[in-house]
Amino acid sequence: MEELKLLVDLIKDLPAMAIYVLVGFFVYKTIVVGSIYGVVRLGITKLHDAIVSKKAQKEEEVQHIDKIDRITIAGEVDDLIDQLSRLKGVSCGGDLSFIHDSDIKWLKRAIDEKLYKEMNKIKVGE
Repeated sequence: MEELKLLVDLIKDLPAMAIYVLVGFFVYKTIVVGSIYGVVRLGITKLHDAIVSKKAQKEEEVQHIDKIDRITIAGEVDDLIDQLSRLKGVSCGGDLSFIHDSDIKWLKRAIDEKLYKEMNKIKVGE
């Protein structure tokens, strides 16, 4: 408290021009330090954004991998769902909103026939 009284007495005895100079110097220092702080903060923010955006780009470049019942499907889930939706009611002759048991049997026979043909091509080609 004693130091504050000494400081007030010291400033009280100064001429008005010196007080204006001190206030001006304080404002100048505040602006300079504030500007430096702002520039440093802006630089850190830009650096952070650059690092985060590079990391996000790398994550986007990695191919999306999904699993359906322990079967890995690398980025083709939408295409698979589109093809499966073609099966709805194909064996029943109607346009159903679901895949019926007979549709699954129809798909199994179609796959079996395709595999049989492919295997025979390989055997004949040998």
